[in-house]
Amino acid sequence: TLLQPSDEIISLFDKILVLSSDGQPAYFGPVDRVQLRSIFIGDTENSEFLDSGSIADLVMNQPMSAKSVANPNSKEDQAVTRFRQSNLNKKLIHELGMIHASAPSIRDREAALHEFMSN
Repeated sequence: TLLQPSDEIISLFDKILVLSSDGQPAYFGPVDRVQLRSIFIGDTENSEFLDSGSIADLVMNQPMSAKSVANPNSKEDQAVTRFRQSNLNKKLIHELGMIHASAPSIRDREAALHEFMSN
């Protein structure tokens, strides 16, 4: 059984992570219906019409159907591709790069851990 949280519950989160059926990130970012719609439905004239349910419905029903998973050019693959090409993903990759660049080396971390454990 799958529990679909209400929009009220989802809005309590700062960010959400949606994975495709093969574990690829299809979305990671703020709970923003416009951004979610652009990733999961695309920027089409009728995208607002296709987005008629809850946020959970928008995320789960568009790309994750059994038919789309079996199709090599599925809605699921399209959602993953749109996310990878989005400014949101580019910003995330940049932020992760900045964190990685400012992190101490593994040797420094091991030395600090050894010093901490020795005291």
